[in-house]
Amino acid sequence: MVRLTSTILALVGTAALVSHTVGAAVVFGGLDTSSRSHHFLAAGMQPGVAARSLIKVEEEWQAQAALFAECNAAAKAGAPEDPLINCAAAPKAFAKSCATTVKAIYQGSSGDRSVATEYMSDVCDQQALVGWHRDRCHGLADAIVSAMSEDSYYNREVLDGSKLCHNLWEHLAEDERRRVAAEEAADERAAAQHAKQQVAASPAA
Repeated sequence: MVRLTSTILALVGTAALVSHTVGAAVVFGGLDTSSRSHHFLAAGMQPGVAARSLIKVEEEWQAQAALFAECNAAAKAGAPEDPLINCAAAPKAFAKSCATTVKAIYQGSSGDRSVATEYMSDVCDQQALVGWHRDRCHGLADAIVSAMSEDSYYNREVLDGSKLCHNLWEHLAEDERRRVAAEEAADERAAAQHAKQQVAASPAA
């Protein structure tokens, strides 16, 4: 695991945290979307520290998918575009951050599938990860390991995370689309119920 730690630290360097949140970055277009991924990977790679940093990465990805879903819902409803919101930046931001994470795991493990498997298992089983954070961690780990072959050189030097990250994004975006649709349906039901109550409370003509 020492080799994994030193290689990834050398790969990602010592990127500084940006002061703005991912939401603000996407809205205003000033994207440095791999910053939280850098911190996950540059956390010394101790599983406990990496798990706490991964929580922030996962929340960043969740925010990107949520923004994208809200944008699509607004567009379908015919709402005018908000010039302050860069909807197209969300999937690009995710792709950059995800690719940084996946590439570092591939290279930091020297392409060794068993090393990557063991490390990600240790990270995902940390107590800091609970609920959906742990589920997402295991999903990421499974995707990373499943994409690796038995050829360490190929994994380390050739394999990239573009397809993997695309599939993860599609899954996240679909989850958020369903959430937005459910919220809109609930709002419509509540509005209809309120209208009925208003009619019932009105004096007869």
